This record gives sequence, structure tokens and C-alpha cells, in this order.
Amino acid sequence: MHKEPSLRAHIEIENRGRREEEGEQRKERGGGGGNDNNAREAEAAVAEAVSTVESHRLDGGVPPEPRLRRRGARLYALARLHLRGAGLRANHHGA
Repeated sequence: MHKEPSLRAHIEIENRGRREEEGEQRKERGGGGGNDNNAREAEAAVAEAVSTVESHRLDGGVPPEPRLRRRGARLYALARLHLRGAGLRANHHGA
């Protein structure tokens, strides 16, 4: 008699497929296959940028980038991280 796979088995299969798909997409973009260090580094950079902007706002000072808000800070940090990974440097004057 054929037993129907459990919900947990379905979820496990789905997650494995998703992980494999994400790994392939990372390889296509040039990132490391299954390396979570890049994700942790990106999260740390985002947290640092957000806290910097928040502390400047709370101190009443001018933030590093006047137009930065929370979402902008995250995007800016991620963009800097990707540029750094490509051997480039982002500065406050355009490139």
C-alpha cells in the first residue's frame, strides 16, 4: 500500500529545491555556492549603516548621506558591500 508523504516531507522537499535554486542563482551572479558568510556580512553591513543613520538622527546631527532613510541606508549598505566584493569602493561623491 502506497503511503502519502507527510507534510514535513513535502516541506523538506520544497526547501531543498529552493536552496538548490538559490545556490544556482548565486553561482550565476558570481557569488559563492553555499557560503552563508556573505549573507551574514551583508546583514552586519546593513545593521551598521542603519545604526549609524539612527544615531546621527537621534543626536540631531547630519547623517552621512542627507537623503538616507532606513530603507535607503539598507540599500546603500548592500550596494557598498557588492562593490567591495567586486574590488571597487563606493564613496559619497558618486562612484
